[in-house]
Amino acid sequence: MDWACYIPFEGDFDEIESFLGLSLPDDLKDVIKNYNKGCPLKSQFSYGDETDEIERFISFNRDGESNIYDYFVDDLQERKLLPFATTENDNILCLKNSKVIVYNAERDEETELCASVGELLQMLN
Repeated sequence: MDWACYIPFEGDFDEIESFLGLSLPDDLKDVIKNYNKGCPLKSQFSYGDETDEIERFISFNRDGESNIYDYFVDDLQERKLLPFATTENDNILCLKNSKVIVYNAERDEETELCASVGELLQMLN
């Protein structure tokens, strides 16, 4: 899979997991290590009657804009959602119990998309 606009990962997974209070799955760690804050060139996905597109993955570096420390806010913490990407339709892709969830904040709605980040990457077109 080809990616665009990613930046080097300069973080520490132990520090991030301590901050989040949970362990990151290996497939997400692989994306972060190789394509931090990037966007896959094939980025469109469908669920139900909806179609959306990944805008970019969230940065897991402490510094810079749009990082995990900025995105992991009270609403998402309370819902036990771990954000990892934003979409063109202003949704947030999150992990919940290792499953990928599309979170629509405007409608206050969670929709299960697939079983893992790896599966998400396979379904993009």
